[in-house]
Amino acid sequence: MKFLPDTCIVRRKLLIIFLLTSSLFQVDNNFAQQRNHRNKIAINEAHKHVFELKTGREIFLLTLGAGLNVYNAYLQNQVTPLTPVEIIQLDPEQVNPFDRKTIDNYREEGAGDYLLYASFLIPLTVPLTIFKGDEHKSDWKVWAVMTSELLILNGGFNGILKSSVLRIRPFVYNPDVSLELKTVKNARFSFYSAHTSTTASLTFFTARLFSSYLTDTKTKTLIWIGAVTYPALTGFLRLETGRHFRTDVITGYFFGAFFGYIMPDLHRISNDRLSFRPSLGGDTFQVYLSYSL
Repeated sequence: MKFLPDTCIVRRKLLIIFLLTSSLFQVDNNFAQQRNHRNKIAINEAHKHVFELKTGREIFLLTLGAGLNVYNAYLQNQVTPLTPVEIIQLDPEQVNPFDRKTIDNYREEGAGDYLLYASFLIPLTVPLTIFKGDEHKSDWKVWAVMTSELLILNGGFNGILKSSVLRIRPFVYNPDVSLELKTVKNARFSFYSAHTSTTASLTFFTARLFSSYLTDTKTKTLIWIGAVTYPALTGFLRLETGRHFRTDVITGYFFGAFFGYIMPDLHRISNDRLSFRPSLGGDTFQVYLSYSL
């Protein structure tokens, strides 16, 4: 009886097993490479760079914002508070009917201030959730510059209008409010609401950034609902304190939303909707800005 197989048969079987194993390994290896390639593409698409910095543009925007704030400081320095005689002569009937109802409102500032302070943290949600990994270090820098430009431009523009219009705050017409609060410069800075404008600029800015990176429609819808509601609530609370008229809040909402909405488009890598070009010639300086809806 023959207990050991023939050497040739064993070798033949081992060769067949080896060839089959090698073939299966090669197929699996090719599949793995294709899968990794697809994953790499998906990662790149999910975390693509959307915004960029340009030295000339950033210098212009930051310089413009700084200039607006310096000019605002100059204008505020020229403002004189209302005198007791001027306050006594104020007539509530001179206020338009749409705004007149807020004259009787007054309370110490509170919730509106807290919403304003908290709004400065809202843009941080973008880099903390989207910009992860070493490949996104540059995105942090772009985000920081855009946020800085947004705050100084929106704040400077708002401050100049406040210092130029010098609209008296609603509580100044209210006889129940102490004269001490009415005879300070700030009592003449009603138009337009900085609280509403700042929160609107930050929430709309954040929502625009999220919309540029996220693909889930439901998530983006929820973000936009929050972005629209947050400054509206802030404005409502400011009305309750008697610091602003309704038109102050509406105007502040509009300008803040505008600055927040348009700032990301100024920095988008591929942008066919927005054209921005400063021009210097002779003694004049002009800025050409076009935006297609």
